[in-house]
Amino acid sequence: MTESPEVLMRAAGLRVTGPRLAVYQALDTATATGRHLTAAVVTDAVRTRLGAVSTQAVYDCLEALTAAGLVRRIEPAGHPALYETRVGDNHHHLVCRGCGRTADVDCSHGTAPCLTPADDLGFVVDEAEVVFWGRCADCAASQAPSSDGLRVRQARGPAGARPVLPSRAPGAAGPSFTTA
Repeated sequence: MTESPEVLMRAAGLRVTGPRLAVYQALDTATATGRHLTAAVVTDAVRTRLGAVSTQAVYDCLEALTAAGLVRRIEPAGHPALYETRVGDNHHHLVCRGCGRTADVDCSHGTAPCLTPADDLGFVVDEAEVVFWGRCADCAASQAPSSDGLRVRQARGPAGARPVLPSRAPGAAGPSFTTA
């Protein structure tokens, strides 16, 4: 059985507050379904649960939960930061260049760091963050050949998605999307 958010927060030395609980619960629910949330989506979820709460309060909660090791922040290039509650293991992420979908992928090496630099320059390396870029199955399937034989990507995201700016990952064309 996993610990309650209140127990996790207290064990990490954090005060348990309504906004922190709401932020953690929104992220934990999303993580359980394989989703990674932007701060804007977390803010919407917290406002639905609590009513009025400032955007700054949500950012403060995200910062405190991340610093305490209860939440993980990932920053795919060209996309807004994403948050999840899957922490304490050595996993990486797949990011779709088309729609921005982000998925967890277990590290094939098992222990951190899973990669070592050719020259560590005196650093004591304890972690490697890997982001795999490509196209999800839906985006790959939506690429239809055009009349000139080139592949054209349709700019659409998953049902219920809304565009997120900035919209381009390295080499990407068109908007990225996030789901609530």
